[in-house]
Amino acid sequence: MLGDLSAITAPPSKLDIEQSVKIGCENLYHAAVHSFLHSKNLAEDLISLYKMTFFILQSVYFLKLNEYIPTKQELLKKLDGADKNILKTCINREDIKTKEISEIEYLYNQLIKWCAEKI
Repeated sequence: MLGDLSAITAPPSKLDIEQSVKIGCENLYHAAVHSFLHSKNLAEDLISLYKMTFFILQSVYFLKLNEYIPTKQELLKKLDGADKNILKTCINREDIKTKEISEIEYLYNQLIKWCAEKI
């Protein structure tokens, strides 16, 4: 589909975006905890989990500054603190395959903590 969706639907409201962030973080938190406890392949699961963080961070940034940032690299330049660290891991998530179990556990911990703080 090409074109503008405004002819068929209204743009999301601030409340819609806030709810999307909350639900996204709740789902990601649940998935990360479940994966950490039950996964047979922690690294592969973690790669998939970190992929979802970009979309949440895009929405969080939009809520703060009313500016949509379309790419990970552009968004990375605008973030700091835990959000920046989470996005760095997202961008480099394929590197997770090469990490030791203690590093993977640390990344799970960081993701779960980050989600909990956003909820």
